[in-house]
Amino acid sequence: MFDRNKNHAAWTILIIILVMTLKVYGIGSRDCAQLFPELQEWVYDMIFTDLPDLSEFGIVFALQSSGIGYYNSDGELETYSIVTNGGAKSVAYDDENERIIAALIAGNSDGLYSFDPVTHQFSLLGYYDCPHFVKKLGSTYYFAHGFYENDSRLYFSEDGAEWIEMPEFHGIYVNDIEMGSDGRLFVGTGDSCSSVNRLYMQAGDEWVYDDILIPVMDLHFRSYPDNNELYVLCSNYSNSDAVYRVEYSDTEVTINPLLNWFRNANCLYEYEDYLVVGCVNGGGLYLTEMEVMGNYFLIEEEEADFVEVYCFEYYPMYTPNFLAGTNNGVYLFTNFTEKEECEIEPFDSECFCYPNPFNPSTSISFSIPEKSAVEVNIYNIQGQKVKKLIADEMNRGEHSIIWSGENDLGKKVSSGIYYYQLSVNGKIEKVRRCLLLK
Repeated sequence: MFDRNKNHAAWTILIIILVMTLKVYGIGSRDCAQLFPELQEWVYDMIFTDLPDLSEFGIVFALQSSGIGYYNSDGELETYSIVTNGGAKSVAYDDENERIIAALIAGNSDGLYSFDPVTHQFSLLGYYDCPHFVKKLGSTYYFAHGFYENDSRLYFSEDGAEWIEMPEFHGIYVNDIEMGSDGRLFVGTGDSCSSVNRLYMQAGDEWVYDDILIPVMDLHFRSYPDNNELYVLCSNYSNSDAVYRVEYSDTEVTINPLLNWFRNANCLYEYEDYLVVGCVNGGGLYLTEMEVMGNYFLIEEEEADFVEVYCFEYYPMYTPNFLAGTNNGVYLFTNFTEKEECEIEPFDSECFCYPNPFNPSTSISFSIPEKSAVEVNIYNIQGQKVKKLIADEMNRGEHSIIWSGENDLGKKVSSGIYYYQLSVNGKIEKVRRCLLLK
């Protein structure tokens, strides 16, 4: 990885290189740009390494149709795969042996491989169908795979060569794994057909978990100011996708509170005082405040020519930034430091309920600027859908609908905090909080 503790001479060289890089790629104050213009394919994963003879700080990419990619010492992009048009889903760096461990997507040759950047040769570590990810946490490697839930497995390895199954996750679809600063592991599981949508936490020799209705897709420990602050993205690629803060102790873990909803959410990162949410299927790229129902901002830049975001990284430079791996290469975003500088997705709609707090019913009022497909849903504080109030095409203007504190089965819900969500033409536009008293 990039070493921030180099001596003064090394830093001087780095700053000169960085200034030249920024000039080449056209990064100015508050801007975004495609960092590697010649790399115009899906980037599923990327990591920084200290491999010799690599430029661009040793960055290595997992590419959808070209396998492993990186820039050689001459600044030229090189790609390697085991089969023609074979891709890579994820990569990890084995610093002790100066090699890359790659989860490759190659039809009948799906599996885990090591790659030697000197000889450009792959070595098979094992055939595994449908790799999910490979990553290194601390000194240990982790790898998950499986097309169906029953076939899914999670493995670990101390040396990257011998892989041992973690029996607690046999037959459980694992999406991500992260490690806290105290060494505890957290595992996100589930898929669209799964009944095991959970966040697991290591508690000594046991695992405890919290259930949720949709898959726990991505986990992120905030690096500043508190690296014990864990956030999760739960997604089944719909309007019910959401970001949560995680509360946990030595023996319990809870996915709560819900921070905000998104559409087709896929990956999670941080940028200064915000979380960054990357979506697929045109769902967008957002900065969101780390508060319950805080503001969130759609990043809309003319240079951002992509519709799907798969991964994030930090580019080793002084300026606050983040890298996004997309369906069209890698983009660098920098200097998005003020709320008012972010371009808020334009939508002119008021949305409120009265009375609030309420008992037994409240009227939810909203306006839409043009004839649109409108959906209003009620969610509880766990992010579970309680009631679909309306899903219909509505004319331009003001509208209201009554919620009588019932769920979709017609039963009265318990008192507490609920959220009403307005979606217009498939996009979440407003989310507000209400309080039911009894």
